[in-house]
Amino acid sequence: MEEQTPTTEVLISNTEQAVPDSRILPPIWKDSYTQIIGACIVHLLTIQAGINMAFSAILTAHLKEKGNDDVIQLMPGQDGWIASLVTISTPIGSLLSGRLIDKFGRKNVSMFVCIPYLISWILIYWSYNIVWLYVGRFLAGAAAGLSSVAIYYTSETTHPVWRPMLLGLTSVNVSFGILLTSVLGKWLYWRTVAVVFAVFTAVIFYFITILPESPHWLLSFKNGTQDAHRIDQARKSLKYFNRNNAKAERELVELLNNYRTSRVDVPMRQDETLKEKLKSFKRPEIYKPIVLLLIIFFFQQNTGSYVIVFYAVELFEELGGQFGYLDAYWAMILMGAIRFVMAIIAMILSLKYGRRMLCIISGLGMGLSILSASLYTHLSQFDTKIPTLVFVLVFVCFSAIGWQTIPWSLTGELLPTKLRAIVGGIMTSYAYLMMFLVVLTFPALKELIDVKGVFLIYGIISFASTAVVWKYLPETLGKTLTEIEHFFK
Repeated sequence: MEEQTPTTEVLISNTEQAVPDSRILPPIWKDSYTQIIGACIVHLLTIQAGINMAFSAILTAHLKEKGNDDVIQLMPGQDGWIASLVTISTPIGSLLSGRLIDKFGRKNVSMFVCIPYLISWILIYWSYNIVWLYVGRFLAGAAAGLSSVAIYYTSETTHPVWRPMLLGLTSVNVSFGILLTSVLGKWLYWRTVAVVFAVFTAVIFYFITILPESPHWLLSFKNGTQDAHRIDQARKSLKYFNRNNAKAERELVELLNNYRTSRVDVPMRQDETLKEKLKSFKRPEIYKPIVLLLIIFFFQQNTGSYVIVFYAVELFEELGGQFGYLDAYWAMILMGAIRFVMAIIAMILSLKYGRRMLCIISGLGMGLSILSASLYTHLSQFDTKIPTLVFVLVFVCFSAIGWQTIPWSLTGELLPTKLRAIVGGIMTSYAYLMMFLVVLTFPALKELIDVKGVFLIYGIISFASTAVVWKYLPETLGKTLTEIEHFFK
């Protein structure tokens, strides 16, 4: 006789009888180390975003070297396109990411991201004219937009105690990608660097294949709470990420109850009309975090922290070019190292202090340091520019512990599960478009009001961003995704 599949109600009833307390207890290392490993693996994708930012610097520098006999010879203006194409195409990947992540799942999209990255490095390595370089850079940018899937996967597979720290891996890995590219570019030719990164991408793909799918996605999409097979998949996923089976069962019951009763996180209907989807944006738990994130990303991009990364060598040369034993290129490597170390420190501090406090400290430190740089630059009677470099590097330190790190990870916490990937993709696109505009207009703004004037604007915006966070941003440390959603209700 054919074995019958138990109904959803029976599965839930049996689980509730076995584990009557649905409270998710704080984790211990031996029960949750797989959450940390899983987050680290999927966040390897975000290293490529940092590589994209820094690779154009070494690529154009190598092609401009005297005596360069490469088949590609740069014409005036082409270096600007090589640098900016990744910021133009990243929003495209971000807009596609929401639809793909919800339709095919967090793990599958994480694996898919590796494909355009790998193709881009192959195209860059074999390029024999500037067009192929453009295509490779464009693909790399689109893939970077898709790599935001790492944030959603991590937010849905980690305990609230670990989540703030592990979402900080985004900034740590972006910083590491910038540092790694800067170091490799000093000793290896750009085509060799492309081969290294192609191999690295293949290794990332392999490690992602061993991860399970997000239990939140399995239950919240395609009527997952009514499908016994998906419930069983979610149970296996939860047991992978929580080695304590009893706790995994309790979490399964909590997720099932949440997705069956929540007004927002109901299973997505395939026949849901556009009017019905737009109507859901009237709910405070949806429109409030969206408006807040739009404001936060506006401040993030206009504090100038990314401008300093894109124009590091040019900016340092304008500030003096030689800082003791450091030239502008070594100053850039030092900046990358500082940013990487501070991102790690921020990730650790988030375990104790959460998001809100780190953003406030970051904004105040950025404002004070960049205003000091503006004032010292204005005092032109000083011969040495070393103090100005110090102030700029202090600005980088403070930006790395808050404003360069936290806004990206907030998209994985503040947005409700039903719309997290779609709205998060739109939010990421908005942030990169803002980045493109700020980076594009920096040279003209610098010509108009000089470096000290630009620094002054960045300082004022940094203080304003601190006020917004202090007034409106809730603390997410230790709170489940459901609790965060209820806050905005």
